[in-house]
Amino acid sequence: MVDNRPGAGGSIGVGHAARQPPDGQTLLIGKQATHAANTALYRNLRYDPLSDFAPVHGLIETSPVLGVHPGLPARTLKEFVEIAHRQPGAIRYGSAGMGSGGHLVGEQFQQATGVRLTHVPYKGMSQVVADLLGGHVDAAFDPPTTLLQPMLAGQIRPLAYLGQERLATLPDVPTAREAGLPAIEGSTWTVIYTSAGTPPEIVARLADVIAEAMKTPEMRQNTEKFGGRLMQGLRGEPLNAFVRRELVKWQSIVRKSGVTLE
Repeated sequence: MVDNRPGAGGSIGVGHAARQPPDGQTLLIGKQATHAANTALYRNLRYDPLSDFAPVHGLIETSPVLGVHPGLPARTLKEFVEIAHRQPGAIRYGSAGMGSGGHLVGEQFQQATGVRLTHVPYKGMSQVVADLLGGHVDAAFDPPTTLLQPMLAGQIRPLAYLGQERLATLPDVPTAREAGLPAIEGSTWTVIYTSAGTPPEIVARLADVIAEAMKTPEMRQNTEKFGGRLMQGLRGEPLNAFVRRELVKWQSIVRKSGVTLE
């Protein structure tokens, strides 16, 4: 049974999952937002992402692409940074809202490059794409799923992919590392969790089942089709270390940005 409990950036549903018995019967799809960024964004979370949950298996990692309106005179990532340095605050980037993945990647970008951009929050990515196409904002940092078709049509110019390897769907777009800015590499991710205190043998059995499901051609094809990467084999202590690193990373980015939400 799927129990969707939206609200507060996913925190309401996660808070409910944190109160479930440690028997392996409740699984949670935790994200970079719910188990990292939200701990610094929201002042009164009703859960602790480390002590209330047991990570079971990594699922999918997705990195954003930086897309700009063709009217912006930047054809490379380097030129984009140069313009932003010359004209602080002049470049407007849209996101799906305060504290969204696109917003926080933009904050990470500014901290890594020393530029100042103007954030324009919307109430969803469809509005961002519409205004980016219309030239009302200049840029967006978002997963390829939302920007791919306009990019392929030449309506949005892709400058860089912020993942470690080039996208098969955008093979001519360099990575941030190839463009000389490895510090802006970033990703959003999903990890399967269960309740803290669940017996290790149950966690291991759950991880085995998930690992087998991830080997299917359909899972790989659908993930890669939308610009994602399967986090195959990420379980046990390597997964625990991953979620701890990500927690520290995104807490630092959020706190440096000064952004807080109620």
